[in-house]
Order: sequence, then C-alpha cells, then structure tokens
Amino acid sequence: MIKFVIVLVVAALSYSVFWFFKMGQVEKQINKFISENGSNISAGEISVSGFPLMQKVVIKDLKFTIPNALLDKRQVIIKNLEAKAGIFSSDFAVALVEQVSVQDIDGSVANVEFSKEPEIMISFSDGRISKFSYNDFGYRIFDAEKNVIYAAANSNVVIDSAVLEDEKISTKISVVARDIEGFGVIDAYKNALEKKIIDGLKTGEIAIGNATTALIPPQIQNEQVQNSSSVATPKVETPAQAVQAQQTDGQQNITSQNQAQNQETPAATTAENAEVPATIADNSIVKSNFTLDVEYVLTPNKSEQQVPFDPTQIQEIPLQYAKLVKINNLDFSNPLYKIVINGEMNVLADDNLPSGGLSIKVEKIDNLVSQLTTGFTQMAEKDKTVVSAITDVQSSDLASAGNISDDSYQVFLSRISANLSVIAKELAAKNPVSKEDVAQFDVRREKNLDFLINETTIREVLGKF
Repeated sequence: MIKFVIVLVVAALSYSVFWFFKMGQVEKQINKFISENGSNISAGEISVSGFPLMQKVVIKDLKFTIPNALLDKRQVIIKNLEAKAGIFSSDFAVALVEQVSVQDIDGSVANVEFSKEPEIMISFSDGRISKFSYNDFGYRIFDAEKNVIYAAANSNVVIDSAVLEDEKISTKISVVARDIEGFGVIDAYKNALEKKIIDGLKTGEIAIGNATTALIPPQIQNEQVQNSSSVATPKVETPAQAVQAQQTDGQQNITSQNQAQNQETPAATTAENAEVPATIADNSIVKSNFTLDVEYVLTPNKSEQQVPFDPTQIQEIPLQYAKLVKINNLDFSNPLYKIVINGEMNVLADDNLPSGGLSIKVEKIDNLVSQLTTGFTQMAEKDKTVVSAITDVQSSDLASAGNISDDSYQVFLSRISANLSVIAKELAAKNPVSKEDVAQFDVRREKNLDFLINETTIREVLGKF
C-alpha cells in the first residue's frame, strides 16, 4: 500500500510538472509570436488554465491587422478569445467569446456579425505555430448607422508551414471567399497603391506624362468611354435594377442547370456572364469571388542568424533572406470580369525590387477598364476644383501639369481615366494570347532591370498616360 501511494504521488507530481511545463511553453510561444509581430498584433491579458484535464488559453483585447497592403486598412479587435485543447494535443480550437469589431485608420469602429460561430484551429509544433485554419459560414460588417460596409457568404483560410532541407522555410497559404460585397478593384488600388502614388507625386518620383493627348474633364471622359468601341457600352440602370437583374439571372441559371445538367450551360444564364452595368463602381451591388493559392519559400543567409519563423511575419523578413513567392493561382471574378494571376517572383538581398515573371489574364477586359475608368473619375470628381484646372490645361501645357501641387493627384486620376481604355487595348494586342475580350499581360523583370509588360518597358507604358 505504501509503495502504491508513493507511485501515485510521484505520478501526480510528474503529471503536474508536465502540465505546467507544457502550458508554460504554449504561453511563451504566444507571447513570442506577439512580440515578434508587434507592428501587426497586440494583446492585453494572456492567461492559461484547465489543470488537470485540459489546456485552456484566454486572450483578452487582441488586436491585429493582416500583414498585406491590400487588407491591412482595418484592425480586427477581439475582446475575449478562448483556445482549448486536450492535455496531450497540440491542436487548439478557438472560440470568439465576445463581439468582434473592426476599426478603420480614421478611428471609426464597425461590428462584425457572423451567421454562425466560425471554426478556428491553431496548431503548435517545435516551438512555433505550424498551422492555422479559419472557416466561417458568412458574416457582415456594420457601420455605426447599421449599414453593411462589407460582407461575404463564406470564407476559408488555411496556412501551413514547414521547415525544409537546408533550413528553408515554406509557408503555404490558401484563401477562398465567396460572394464578397464591399471590395473590388478600386478598393485594391486604394489600399495598395494610392498612398504610394500620392507620395510619389509629392516627391516628384511620379510625374504626369507629356503625351500628346490632352487632359479631358471627367464629364467628357464618360462620353468617350460610352462611345468607344474598345469598351463595352454600359447599360443605364439604377442600383436597384442592377440587383434585380442579378437575382433574375441567378434564378434562370438554377433553372437551366436543373433542366440540362449534362449539357453546356448557355453563357447568358450563368452567374459569371450575367448582364450587369459595366460602369457600376458600387461594390455592394456586384458580388465577387476570390481564390488564392500561394507559397512563400524563405532561404536564410548562412552567414546571418536564422530568422524566427511566424506565418504572418513573412513580409517583415529582412532582405538578407531570399524570398521566393509562388503564386499558383490568384482568381478574382464577378459577373463583370475575371482576373487570373500566376507566376513566381524572387526578392533578393542585392536588389531593391522583385524579379521574376507573372501572367495576368483578364476576361471581359472592356468591363474591367470601364469600371476602373468610372471609379477613377469619381475619385477625381471629389475635388470639384480640379475640373476647371483640367479644362484649362491644353496639350501644349502638359509638361507643366506635373508641377500642379494641390490638384496633382486629381489630374493624375483624370489622365488615367482618359487614356486607360486605349492604352490597355494597345498593350494587350502585343500579346499573341490576347483575343477578343480576353487580354493577356505577361509581366517580367530581370534582376536590377526595368519591368516589362508584354515586352514593353514600364517607363514606356507610363509615358503613354
């Protein structure tokens, strides 16, 4: 009996040491992860509990942004998060205990409403996060006036990481989002490029070109777009009519599929080919689908200390570590157009810009150009003073247009709107793969050289504007 009691006590003490050591390691990994990604994530209180039968981690006031220029304009705020796992498991199921909200860079806060509790899983391995998976069943983001500013019918994100031979680190990212509302190509431009272009105009790194085509007021541009044979003539419909048209086309699509399941569905009845006004810039009307399959491969410099690994820290890796980005598939589609991107890019320590090649295929290019033109024109028209400034600029005055300080960005947008259709058509025609309403743009760059788009230098392309 005494021996049994001693064995029992030793086992209990050993188990207690094991539990507290393991949970201490988990807490240490989380704190390390947050500290190494301080520019994108922060947290308030972090606590561990669950002894003796489970592992439980509670994180309060978690705030993070996605480390990508396209998606980092809103900060996600989670007041209370709980992660649970079995005592011998390294896979933690995450539950969002309280309301989730997002905050814009201007400080405005919007609430997130999920159709159903999302499924979130985080796995730890060898002292690091080895896998993250997220799946929701639809959500909407509301502003203070209860208006929907963003929504999706379903979103799925999976991030897998592994250490390869020669200490290479591979991170595979898969993202699928369906029926997105509130995000389009204009939003992608605003998030990723707008600030850089404005800064470039201020510093003089970007100058408005000296092409012979004069700057044209936005109202005249609209007429040219509608009359141009290179751009699909938009229908004149109200937003409500556009939504009704989409719903009708969707119902016709379902009926057609049920009647002729084994036959090719006519283009007019599919959601991809639904007739929607090409000039609609309101992303709450046109719903889009997004798919991303990408892999990052990091090769550390043997002469340097190996960089700590975290999936979200990819974009913060110092340039002394070579990075290969493999875009297996990037697909953004809606009833207006479809964009497909794939290729490989390298980021090297001795080169300021990425090198490699990308293939960009755009189906229904006229619709995309028309929507971009409309969006840029609307952005330029926000400052009404630019209209008179543009009207007074003649072709002989374009050399000095780049010196406009207050309205230079509006002039830049107006020039893009005026020339985008013609230049896009001219550039696409240089690729033999392009045909009819399908445009192919092959982008490549050799180390330390200029970018080429369909074998045309980027300087020559920009000069056309």
